[in-house]
Amino acid sequence: DVQISSNNKYVAFQGGGHFNFFFLSGEKINFNTFNWISFFGFSYDGSKTIIQGRWNNNSSYSAVINNPNDKPLYSFTKFFKLLRYNKNDEIFTGEATIKYFSNQWHTVGVKPNFESNVKIDYEDDQIIFTFEDHVLLRSFYITDSLGRKVVEQNNLNYQHNGTLRYKINLIPGLYLVTIITDKGQEPTQKLIVNK
Repeated sequence: DVQISSNNKYVAFQGGGHFNFFFLSGEKINFNTFNWISFFGFSYDGSKTIIQGRWNNNSSYSAVINNPNDKPLYSFTKFFKLLRYNKNDEIFTGEATIKYFSNQWHTVGVKPNFESNVKIDYEDDQIIFTFEDHVLLRSFYITDSLGRKVVEQNNLNYQHNGTLRYKINLIPGLYLVTIITDKGQEPTQKLIVNK
């Protein structure tokens, strides 16, 4: 197998367990950490190489290295039959099924202090909305813990400054309540129903 990195900096070839890695200018890079290499592949941008084989102590490995050095950034103790990168530097492996590893950390935005103008409670088969400000309640819906809508009330246009009670029979469980007022959608709130 002979490959040239997409950034045109490196060329490498492998055969019979031997691995040769060069700068495209011809200077050889010695990989002393590895004893035998059965597979290699450059990352999409050419900055990393994924290799598979045996360490000098003869244990099997799969590893990701930063080009051009031979110190692993990540290593896997499992020997995979297939390893590939995609353009996001995500590693795909495959045997009977395809598995996915990522060096990307995914985060979600969380508002640390959400402000709601409505307090929501449930008692005596009634949902109770307590409004801090004078609002026009346009609609609300309730979903169960599986995301199924169990109640949906639209076109209400209830003008309230205080408390509104709405008769609803809910079985015990965890629900999410979303309401829309004349000021827009309020933050979705958790509602626990105990009977």
